[in-house]
Amino acid sequence: MSGEVFTAIIGHWDGAHPARKEPSRPRAPETQTESEAHAGALLDDMSWALQRKSAELGKVLERDEASTPRRQAREPSDDEALEALESAMSAMQEQRWDDAARFVRKALERNPDDARAWILLGESSLLSEQPIEAAAAFRSALGRNPRHEAGWLGLAKVFHGLDDLPRALAGVERAVELNPRMREAWIERGLVFEALHDLSEALRSFAKALELSPHDPFARARHASLGQRLRAEATRASGMAAGAEVPDVPEGTFGAPAPRRGAVAKVGAQPRSAANQTGESPNGRLLSRVRTYAEGLDDMMEGGIPRGHVVLIQGAPGTMKSSFAYSIMLQNAIRDGRHCTYITLEERVGSLLGQMASLDLSSEVTRGSLVFVDLQSVTKLLAGASDWIDAFGHVLDVIREERGLDIVVIDSLEALEVLAKLKNRRAEIFRLFEWLRQLEVTSLVIAERLDQGAGGYPAQQHWDEDFLADGLIQMRTHSVSDLEEQRRLRIVKMRGARHEIGYLALLFDEGSFRVTRALST
Repeated sequence: MSGEVFTAIIGHWDGAHPARKEPSRPRAPETQTESEAHAGALLDDMSWALQRKSAELGKVLERDEASTPRRQAREPSDDEALEALESAMSAMQEQRWDDAARFVRKALERNPDDARAWILLGESSLLSEQPIEAAAAFRSALGRNPRHEAGWLGLAKVFHGLDDLPRALAGVERAVELNPRMREAWIERGLVFEALHDLSEALRSFAKALELSPHDPFARARHASLGQRLRAEATRASGMAAGAEVPDVPEGTFGAPAPRRGAVAKVGAQPRSAANQTGESPNGRLLSRVRTYAEGLDDMMEGGIPRGHVVLIQGAPGTMKSSFAYSIMLQNAIRDGRHCTYITLEERVGSLLGQMASLDLSSEVTRGSLVFVDLQSVTKLLAGASDWIDAFGHVLDVIREERGLDIVVIDSLEALEVLAKLKNRRAEIFRLFEWLRQLEVTSLVIAERLDQGAGGYPAQQHWDEDFLADGLIQMRTHSVSDLEEQRRLRIVKMRGARHEIGYLALLFDEGSFRVTRALST
């Protein structure tokens, strides 16, 4: 999800108590229309689907009256409700989703009929990956105001996350029907149509979002990406001969000319075979997953990382993030003949290889290939570039053409951020991740994260990349006694795969990683 709905909620806030002032928007007559009757039936259908889904997950789709009782001792206080909502929005800005939900519930105790407070509760639940709780809140909002477009948009996002695309589309269509100028609804509509593989309609939706907000970075990037994909499909459909001139791509897409040669250090000599190009192993089996080859881990996420994902590997220093990513890359080259590139922005290639060799992780491969790009090469490329992503892409484009490219490791995101001098962090990271997806490679992006509350200070809160990535693996150290620390790993999310969510003990011995269930807390 893009997280844009939250921006819309904040945008509606004007400092007044939500129950006193609704944002101005065109309203239809109060008499029930055929469209409203259809919306009522749609909401009933969504409620039924959510009840069924919650039963599958072993959850209860609560009624809001049970979860937010009215206070009986005294009259509700507008000031207290307003203060609670302001605290909730501050917590949302700091990505403290549980605190935000707690503050909203406090406001709802004083005014349970505030539809926009229910919307805020739904947003906080959705962002904390609690779709059933989010759905209950959005449904409660629509129970109080059936014409609240943000409620329909919220339900659309829930069903999108549950891979129920027909209901997601129905919900977002209702949102744009109620408010055709709701940019966030058009963006979600584009994402749903993209998931449905209707790229033309997705492109139209993002174009409408840009018409409403010409500088929206998310809509602009998606519109450019889809435009490029549609032109490429049209080119293939027309039977254009190999090497023929390709139409120009407008500004904002992620294509780039080939770079200067000699910018990378190469290890391994096997060229990319036709089987490798189609994502097949030498035995002809389609490789839809990239295995980590950490004993026990792949079985906990349905066989490995879905191919083409952008996955964050984050943790504090000393948690073996780089070694873990390197091991995944190395084992995929050795065992599956994949072609892999490691971009090290923290140290020189020689230092990295020496460190890995000391862990019995050699760079010798007989199948596939390993390619290393270091800080010096990237710094030279970025120095005279007008667009850092184009410059960064030069290296990977030539590697893909000459050697093949299945897996890329970026170590680390923070170092790249400093080198690229990002001006709009979220938008630029989105562009990077989207460009990596367009390469159709599996990307492992290493990010530094201190443990929550380490050293008595709270950890950084604004991690846009956590939401933009397809997968998130956290690594940390855990005290099992006064004298002993244990490394642990947690799969926070992995789109397209059912996975364990608890912390696992991470062990490393003789050049191999393995995980087991953690026995102590």
